[in-house]
Amino acid sequence: MMQIVKEKLEIDEALEKKINNLLRFNNIKAKLEQGNIISLTNTNIAYIEPHTLEIKGICRVTIDVAP
Repeated sequence: MMQIVKEKLEIDEALEKKINNLLRFNNIKAKLEQGNIISLTNTNIAYIEPHTLEIKGICRVTIDVAP
């Protein structure tokens, strides 16, 4: 039987600092959510859910950072 495994995808510290500085400079309140790695056990199928930035409850920006 396949199971769904969800792991947190860590946000790079430097990227988080840059985003927070931009938000503070522009006086914007936003919510930064960490992405996830979703995989199925016993298979090689995986999905990477990118980090999202919700600005004023309206706009969602996905942040996909390649190492």
